[in-house]
Amino acid sequence: MDDDGHDGWLRLVGEPVNGEVGVFWDGNATASQQLGGLRLPRVWRSWEHAESDLRFRADLMSHVDEPTCSRTAALTAVPALSEMWWMRLGGTLSFLTEVETDRVAVDNERLASRIQIWDEALPVDVHQWVPAHADLHWAQLTSPGCWVLDWEGWGLAPAGFDAASLYLHSLAAPPVARLVRARYLAELDSRDGMLSQLYIAGRMLDRGDLDGHPAESAVYAHVGTVLRALGAEPGSYRHLLRLVNDRRAGGAGTGPGRPGTLG
Repeated sequence: MDDDGHDGWLRLVGEPVNGEVGVFWDGNATASQQLGGLRLPRVWRSWEHAESDLRFRADLMSHVDEPTCSRTAALTAVPALSEMWWMRLGGTLSFLTEVETDRVAVDNERLASRIQIWDEALPVDVHQWVPAHADLHWAQLTSPGCWVLDWEGWGLAPAGFDAASLYLHSLAAPPVARLVRARYLAELDSRDGMLSQLYIAGRMLDRGDLDGHPAESAVYAHVGTVLRALGAEPGSYRHLLRLVNDRRAGGAGTGPGRPGTLG
């Protein structure tokens, strides 16, 4: 609660005092300061404190009194979203690309490390880096007002990164996936956008978002489609396609796979 009695959220994080805090340390505060035209929580006050070998940061921010579109990052059902909702989302993503920032959400090294779990030989050659929310999914978006939450990691990423994230997290709800694809076709079909999709799929795998989730086989199948479009050698993802086919057939397959097991 702020000094005027408004409800708020308190975010508290801690890091080793001698380590680099990274982009997540003050992301919500910098977003609040620099992205004033967007629907996002406002940081009212921040505090930092060091004690022993740890340092802490607390951000008191405004509370968004709307439910998120999904309790999980990836959709399991189709939310009721108005045309105004989609326009607001589009406005947010367009606004972001025009912002000047030196914050880096995803660098080339991190991008390559996740993409190479699918194909070690695939060139990771990003054409354009633009500001992005960088963790856009359905548990970060509210309805009906289309507020966007959790800006701690925002910064530069490949063009189309946010659209790629939203699309991958929509695949278990095909009507929504079709809407996202129709609205962001150019970004999704660009090389930067396709590289972003491979990265997002790898991150979903790392986080365990796909374990037992209805989106699991759809994401794996989509990765194969993207790899083909990027000209990857079929042998590099043949194991992935076998896994998808086994799971669709209801067989035991080779399990859901982890990053080290996918060829």
